[in-house]
Amino acid sequence: MHRFLVTNLELPTELVLYPSKGRMFYLDYTTMSLIGQANMDGSNQSVLLRMVDIWPTELTFDYQNEHLYWIDENTGNIQYCNLDGTNKSNLVVYFGLRIYRIAIYQEYIFLAAAYSITKVKISNTNETTEFAAYDELGKIKSISIFSSDMENKNVFCAMDNGGCSTFCFPTPDGGICGCENNVVFIEGSDKLCSNKIDYGLIVTLSEPNKKTSQHIYTVPTATNGTPIFDYIKSLPLPGDFRFLSVGSDFQLRHVYMYDYETNAIYKHSKFSIGLSTQDNWISYHRGLSKAFIKLSVDWISHNIYWTDPGYKWIAVQSLMSNDSSMYRVLIHEDLYGPHALALDPMEALLFWSDIGIVNKIEVSSLSGRNRKTLIYSNLVKPYSLTADYMTKRIYFLDADLEVVETTTYEGRDRKILIRDPKISLFDIAVFKDYLYVTNEYDNLLYCFNKTNGEDLHCSLHRSDVSCYGVAVFHSEVQPTSDTAHCANYGCEHICVTEKDGATCLCKEGYRLNQDTRTCSLNSEYFHRGLMFSNRSSICIVDIRVVTHFSYEPKCILEQYGTKYMILDTDERQIIIANNTAIYFANVDNPVMHRLAEQSGMISGLAWDGYDRNLYWTEEDTGIIWRMSKESETAQVFLKGLKPRDIIILPHERLVYWISERNGSAIESSNLDGSNRQVVLDSLVLKDPKSLGFDQYKKRIYFLDKSTDGFSYVYSCNLDGSDLEAYNSYTVLQTLEIYKGHLLVTSNKAAGGTLITSYSIDRMIITTSGVFRDTGYISAIRVFDENIRQNETGPCYNLNGECEQICISNGKSRICACAFGFKLETNGKNCTSDPINDNFMLVRSLTDTNIFQISLKNESVQGIKTKGIEYRKGIAYNPVHNRFILGNRKSEISIMQLDGTVEKIFPVAITDDGISVLSEFAVDYSTGNIYYIVVKSLSSVYESYIGALSPEGKHRFLVTNLEFPTELVLYPSKGLMFYLDYTTIFLLGQANMDGSNHSVLLNMVDIWPTELTVDYQNEYLYWIDENSGIIQYCNLDGTNRRNLVVYFGLKIYRIAIYQEHIFIATAYSIKKVKISNTKERTDFAAYEELGVIRSITIYSSKVENKNEFCANDNGGCSTFCFPTPGGGICGCENDVDFIEGSDKLCSNITRCPKILNQIIVSDDCLRVNGSKCTFTCNEGYTEKHGVNQVLCNGTKYTPPDACEENDLTVTLLLRKLSGEDMNASFDPVADFPVSYGNGDVDIGPSKGEEPTKVSLSPKPIDRGKFSK
Repeated sequence: MHRFLVTNLELPTELVLYPSKGRMFYLDYTTMSLIGQANMDGSNQSVLLRMVDIWPTELTFDYQNEHLYWIDENTGNIQYCNLDGTNKSNLVVYFGLRIYRIAIYQEYIFLAAAYSITKVKISNTNETTEFAAYDELGKIKSISIFSSDMENKNVFCAMDNGGCSTFCFPTPDGGICGCENNVVFIEGSDKLCSNKIDYGLIVTLSEPNKKTSQHIYTVPTATNGTPIFDYIKSLPLPGDFRFLSVGSDFQLRHVYMYDYETNAIYKHSKFSIGLSTQDNWISYHRGLSKAFIKLSVDWISHNIYWTDPGYKWIAVQSLMSNDSSMYRVLIHEDLYGPHALALDPMEALLFWSDIGIVNKIEVSSLSGRNRKTLIYSNLVKPYSLTADYMTKRIYFLDADLEVVETTTYEGRDRKILIRDPKISLFDIAVFKDYLYVTNEYDNLLYCFNKTNGEDLHCSLHRSDVSCYGVAVFHSEVQPTSDTAHCANYGCEHICVTEKDGATCLCKEGYRLNQDTRTCSLNSEYFHRGLMFSNRSSICIVDIRVVTHFSYEPKCILEQYGTKYMILDTDERQIIIANNTAIYFANVDNPVMHRLAEQSGMISGLAWDGYDRNLYWTEEDTGIIWRMSKESETAQVFLKGLKPRDIIILPHERLVYWISERNGSAIESSNLDGSNRQVVLDSLVLKDPKSLGFDQYKKRIYFLDKSTDGFSYVYSCNLDGSDLEAYNSYTVLQTLEIYKGHLLVTSNKAAGGTLITSYSIDRMIITTSGVFRDTGYISAIRVFDENIRQNETGPCYNLNGECEQICISNGKSRICACAFGFKLETNGKNCTSDPINDNFMLVRSLTDTNIFQISLKNESVQGIKTKGIEYRKGIAYNPVHNRFILGNRKSEISIMQLDGTVEKIFPVAITDDGISVLSEFAVDYSTGNIYYIVVKSLSSVYESYIGALSPEGKHRFLVTNLEFPTELVLYPSKGLMFYLDYTTIFLLGQANMDGSNHSVLLNMVDIWPTELTVDYQNEYLYWIDENSGIIQYCNLDGTNRRNLVVYFGLKIYRIAIYQEHIFIATAYSIKKVKISNTKERTDFAAYEELGVIRSITIYSSKVENKNEFCANDNGGCSTFCFPTPGGGICGCENDVDFIEGSDKLCSNITRCPKILNQIIVSDDCLRVNGSKCTFTCNEGYTEKHGVNQVLCNGTKYTPPDACEENDLTVTLLLRKLSGEDMNASFDPVADFPVSYGNGDVDIGPSKGEEPTKVSLSPKPIDRGKFSK
């Protein structure tokens, strides 16, 4: 863009600028040479110096001394003057060579002759040196110097171009904006040129207390990308919309937006930033999911792409047609939740994020080919990304990690640009050096530098709206290409740009012909559609009816009496059943063929597409049949069941059915008939029907009635756990699941059948409508011939056999492990080496696992927590060597070090369903878990502190609390401390049995969190959320003060170990010496830790125990509570001690007094965990080295503590009385003996040595010895 500044010159030859002073100087030749000056906007032009008899060239600035220099061509002299033209003088320099060029740097002038450069000190021209004396430079024509230490700038214009849309001109007073030739400012503005109103940002909004808006914002931008918020414009919309994503084609003047409320893409066909009317909006494509869908436009081939997390695909549509059928599902394999989307048509690349089993960012060509994974670590919710064709980098935001990151197109040089927990990131765009980021909840649009993440302080804040989508509408964002391959390629439907050419694609339901340009219909009927059967027909409707009820069904086959319907998508066949027969027909040639006829009454039908077997149930015969569809041979699969409504889970090799054998039940077995189980029984079921399975969530869905007469949709895990219900407020007949959508039918609608579609993720209604004139619908099924193809992706089935991360690259896959784990030699499983002492436990928002960090060397080990959802807290129990985890379901999980969940205990036992587990802590003396349960505002119960024993027994300790938030224990002193919020925060204390409850400190004007004990110095620490300062006090609440630590970042968590306090901000952990807070270091500086949500430290060096309770649980049968004086026993709620005891609770199961010859001492409680001394029955002795037994339930460990004595015999020695050989045998002594092979070892007795006596040749039989 051009602007004339100084006109009416004759022959101007030289020009130099002085931006900091807003002036420019020039040489002009009329009849003599003139030095002229003007302001840099061209104003205040004047002549400084008229030069007679000289020919000046090479006008140059000396910014340091504020002089103008030039060469007099006539004399070869260098001359200079002041900036006002006065004091013209010669600089005496003579080399005997003609000087052609000069340049000034600091105190030196550089003189260029034809073949050399000389460096001369201005204050002493005799001080000269050769500069860069290289013959290779040849004849020098020009020299110029740049150095940042002499860079001359105008402050006004250097900052965001002075806010000017086109030119910012430095002036002596600052600066002034200007427009290009023949362009003026818009009315009322001195910054925004009228021709710039066409460029800028598009920002979508919602209004307060609404999720929709009737307008969007357009914001003009300066040439450097600076938003000009003074001229923000509100563009009205033709209704209430919730536009979450924006894309544009600047060349076509089209803007596209996705509306969450109507599940549709809308198009504006004549868009400009300065629009003020609501005209030209049309509905462009209906039937997308109700989800966080992102749009991106290929401005070279004129196609629009979008992600659909509900349908789990990425689609493309040509912009050259308004026909909504002119779209194609581009990518659907191995997609779980595609969200963010961006493309670079210059490089023919498509980028997207997938949120699912493995969160990742992938890339492919614009036709979906050459797909590969770029990033798969440290991602939680990458909701938005953008591509910068200038730097060949993508920029993406993670809403949960609260970061903006960037990486190259190849996935290299990944770095975090922005970390800010205050920003609720939603969408991102890039232009020039600017990143624009929307903040959904704080009504803001932010600007950051795209290179270093610097806040550029050009934020938009409007209290009356929330910001969602943002896009740049500018020709420089969408430059034209010299190689627009699709321009004349001649594709019938859709043309996409490839790196070296173009590729034609056909819309859904069509295939590409051999000419690679034209398309032919695959079938008269859809290859993706919703099928349903009524009493007389089988009909099909466009699949997009699942999310938008604007498509009409087409009946393809007359068939009466259909009760059940399934689909063989591999063969494009429909399989149906009436009461006693099964038929099939091809979708493309819908003629029915009989497949089987039964004597029993068919009550359910299912299809296993992997083994190609058909299953059906007969409720009256009690049989489940299985038939090979290829051989048409049937066999009894299971019998004696009274089954109906059957489904097959082919990946899991499971079959589920409803049984009425002993009341209603849902049962399952393996596909070989083994391992039959009752999943849900009649205690929870009334009249279940219509089973379904969500392959992504691994949950069973079914319909059942309730006492209110309405139908509920229920779901549960495969083992029947975690049962959830959703009220439909109507009577439902059938259900079907398709990707992220649940469809249910109700035949109670007036004039037809009501079909309602829910988003499974949130169980909110996506769309609903009535198929009129269809009558009673008996079955619905989704026909998608790509489902089975999708399920063969390398990571789809069983996560590619990878334990943690499966990375799909085309048709192959590799396994990887999360941070803190290493891949085993089998290339599939992941392992770690748990740390047993001196470690920090870290819970991260980034990773589903938990980390142990060594306090010695900061090494990291991962702890597997798969299957434990909504982790709320974590602790270590050294008594039993277990991890303790809490969740938002108010449960505490006891977990082994390898991640195996051992026990799960419910904690919030108030039965109102709305009081929840808040915090917990472990008593290292006993392993008892102390916890807080917080009431909801509507709860009739009070909040309280309770205790949970290792056996799962509960006891309320401190009740009548308001909103307790924090809890810490001091077992050696028998005290616990807590925070409770009433109208202010209170620091409270109690003995650990709940007695002597008192308030230590009233905390006015602060919001304390993270209560922590310093056992070494006997202080209590906490964070004040209001000020971000760490505070502490004595254990009695006195001497409250601040710990001066400042990082410039919000402090979230603290933990204390010996003389250090560990401080966790959102993204880092600092180790700070308490006695000198300036002595600080980074601890475990691993970006892989992500957003840190919890830290806790365990070390046996600082393990705080109560000696009374640590010794055999204080002799208590249930609880041993530390107290300041030692300890006291306690029972669970509503249980008393047995009469005469203060240790033994009446409900406790005890080990027997005598068991396996073990006689336990009278002073032992004989309860689980008791260590008892003992004696043995007669004839038994204590096993060597065993002096105590452990009561373990109703048995003792070890069970063989008493062992049988050695066998004894009475040894009879013959006494000879003279010659009488018939003398009697007299007993001499009893000896312990052992025997074998005819020999007997005798003795010792009475201190004698053992004697071996041979009993051969007639050995003593084993059975003859007696005690």
